[in-house]
Amino acid sequence: MPRGRPTIRLKLSQEQRGESQRMADARKTPQVEAKRAQAGLLSAEGLDDKEVGRRVGLSNALASG
Repeated sequence: MPRGRPTIRLKLSQEQRGESQRMADARKTPQVEAKRAQAGLLSAEGLDDKEVGRRVGLSNALASG
């Protein structure tokens, strides 16, 4: 039986996806916000929290919270 909280998949509209991508790519976006935007994009692609955290460099708590 799986432990912990179930993974919640994000569903982003095209507009939300575009804004998140702009935030992730912008040089003036604070680093933590850019990482969260990138994490949201990866989660919307179907990656689980651990893989999102590994790719973006966030702890599990930040990646899923």
